[in-house]
Amino acid sequence: MKISFPTQSLKLFHDNPNYPALKLRLTGSKNLEQVALNNLFVTSSSQLTDADYRIDFKMSDLVTHLSQQSEQSSMYHNVDVLKYQTDRKSTPLKLRGEWKCEPQSTDVSIEYTYNADALSSAIPLANVNFIAPVDGGVTNHQMNQEATWNKELDRALWKLTRIENSNSGSKIEGHFDLSSGPTKSKRVAVKFSCPGSTLSGLDISLADVKGYKISFVKKQITAGKYFVDGE
Repeated sequence: MKISFPTQSLKLFHDNPNYPALKLRLTGSKNLEQVALNNLFVTSSSQLTDADYRIDFKMSDLVTHLSQQSEQSSMYHNVDVLKYQTDRKSTPLKLRGEWKCEPQSTDVSIEYTYNADALSSAIPLANVNFIAPVDGGVTNHQMNQEATWNKELDRALWKLTRIENSNSGSKIEGHFDLSSGPTKSKRVAVKFSCPGSTLSGLDISLADVKGYKISFVKKQITAGKYFVDGE
C-alpha cells in the first residue's frame, strides 16, 4: 500500500514543525495473513478491532524522505506504507487446462471462469493474456479469439480485452500441426489486471486527525505468478 503526497505539502510540513502527525485507519483487515509495516516512517500500529488498525507516522522521518524525493521533478511523491499477504484462497479467475499431445499435432484448451466472490468489488478483469509455449516444430496453427503465434519464441498468445460474468465458462483453444512431435504439456502463464478492486477487502481512511484530506483511493489487482497446468 502506498500513499502519495502533493509537492506543496512539503512546504507546509517545513513551515509548521509541529504539524499534527498523520494517522491512518485500515478497515477490513480480517483477511490479512501477514503485514509488514515500513518502519522508516511508521512509529506504531494499534489494533482497534478484529478487522481495524490504526497506523501512526514518524513525521520527522517522513518529511526527510519527502525532501529527498523533492529533488525529482514530480507533482506527487509516493511513500510505501506497508506490504501484506492475504489468506484468501479463492482467486478471481478459475482455470482448467487440457492438452492433447500426439505425434503430428497438439491441441491446447484453457477453460476460464470469472469468480466475483474473490473480489472486494465485482469488476471485470482487464487486459487478460494467456501465454502457451508449444514446441515440436509448429508448422501450422489454428486458434480461436484474439490470438497470435510467435515463431521465434514458439508460443501462442491470446489477448482478451476483458473477462466478466457474461463470458464465464468460455475457452481459449488452439490446434498446432508439428514437424517433430509429440510435444509435452506446458505451464500456461496468465496475466491480467483488475482496476478498482482488491482481494483483501482492505480500505483506508484518516484516523481522527485534522489537517489532512484523502482526495483519491486507487485500488488495483495485478496478476503476478499466475499459471495453469495441463491435464
